[in-house]
Amino acid sequence: MKKIVVIVLTSFLLLSMVACSNPSTPATEGSSSASASESASASVSGTDLDTPIVTEGLAYSLPQYPTKQESDAIIAARKIAAESKEPITLGILISPDNVADFEPFYEEWERETGIQLKTYTVAWGDWYRELTGLTVSQNNTYDVFMMCPQWVPDLATSNVLFSMNDFVSKYNPEIFDPSSDNSLLSGIDAFAQYDNNYYFMMSDTDVATLYLRKDWLEDEANKTAFKAKYGYDLAIPETLDQYEDQLEFFTNPDKGTYGAVMSWSSEETCFQFFPRMASQQVPFFNDDMSNNINSAAAVTALEEMKAELPYMMPGTLEFDAARAQEAFAQGNVYSTSIMTWAQGMFENPEISQVVGKVTYAPFPGRVNASGELVSPQCQFWGWGYSVSQYSNNPELAYLYCQWMSGAAMNARVSLTPGGWYDVAKKSDYDSTQFPELLKENGGNYMKDWMAVQTWQLDHMMPPVNAMRGGSEYGGVLVDAITAVLSGSTDAQTALDGVSQQWDDITDRYGRDEQIKAWKDAQQMYAPTVRQWLGFE
Repeated sequence: MKKIVVIVLTSFLLLSMVACSNPSTPATEGSSSASASESASASVSGTDLDTPIVTEGLAYSLPQYPTKQESDAIIAARKIAAESKEPITLGILISPDNVADFEPFYEEWERETGIQLKTYTVAWGDWYRELTGLTVSQNNTYDVFMMCPQWVPDLATSNVLFSMNDFVSKYNPEIFDPSSDNSLLSGIDAFAQYDNNYYFMMSDTDVATLYLRKDWLEDEANKTAFKAKYGYDLAIPETLDQYEDQLEFFTNPDKGTYGAVMSWSSEETCFQFFPRMASQQVPFFNDDMSNNINSAAAVTALEEMKAELPYMMPGTLEFDAARAQEAFAQGNVYSTSIMTWAQGMFENPEISQVVGKVTYAPFPGRVNASGELVSPQCQFWGWGYSVSQYSNNPELAYLYCQWMSGAAMNARVSLTPGGWYDVAKKSDYDSTQFPELLKENGGNYMKDWMAVQTWQLDHMMPPVNAMRGGSEYGGVLVDAITAVLSGSTDAQTALDGVSQQWDDITDRYGRDEQIKAWKDAQQMYAPTVRQWLGFE
């Protein structure tokens, strides 16, 4: 996700409120590109298999396109389409807010392969229900899903996702080849597989980053006053204690300034709860699936969040991501913790008052008894592509996913105005290979932000949602966090309730099966975090 203007972000919620879909019926239809509708009756066999792939005059063109992965996908799709006796259309299920990440590229796919594409959308509030409903409806309208990795375990085990194993073996895409510069960034490479099957081709990161006012940190008067009050230098915080001191220091309601603004009206409260708990080196579950969600570490994490509320901009408990970003961009708040795409917004002079005044940092951690800074970083959402189990054209659907998830296509998609995808391949983060992506060269990304994001991915943890039954575990936890932050109950009482509910969920799914699911989920944690939590 990336550079979204506030009006686009705000429309996300409006769309979610007014659009709906019955899981047993197709979602709302969008449209394919104009050229696609004009060529609807054209023979798919008209595409010359030997025609060079067009690289000039394309939407958001880059000289790196096509990579081998992208070229292989187009050539293979051409061959399959040419052998078909009927025109082929692939249905693409997309969030309404992500249409800009897909439709600008429909025309060239259709021209190159002879295969049409058709958009279907589902409001965000109905998105997961639409996908899980396919277990019953077995609707073949959709061939490709826009997906996030945390949904893979539940959708794979409920027979919604098609295993890509045979096609991955056949086409050997670069994103799954660790020796390729175009492979997935380390830290999210494990997201592609579940239970030894490939189900997901990731093209986004979405690790929650700490955004700080650089000019406030560098102000000499602030430095002098901070050191006088706290006894140490004002700098980018590495520990949670340092961060809380800064929140307090920069909060002055009389002047209308606050330490932070967060989107704590929903599950994004987890951006801070998860790493706060894990930085105490306590995992969600033990090997036998007994849980630690009401442990002293979990209670501490939640009480810390509650203690920081006096330093938050009023409205934080009601703010969604759009409102929190807008508030930070107005210039009266020291910090926020938001996913990757906020970086582009804060550097957009048309909608931001903090252009050139922001610096970036990993979310702070804690120093353990050995003197090591333990600072896990929370990944949440992150988009990519999966194939429907009920697709009539699974190989072509896979090839479309392979094309869209290539390193150059990932970069091109990230450049679309109003889009939500960020780059997720090693080469994309290498300024010698993709210099066009840097802000200084007309792209989206600040170089120091990309350096921070790379470090975060090397120290990344997924949400508890990223395992079988995860939506249920995560849902009851979010409800409890919200209740505590709003003052309805205390942390220990709320988390005791969550612990019991988690045990009930585990028993309902089957404890032995969930032990295996938890072991699978542990592979999504970056190696350093696995060590911190005792997984290895």
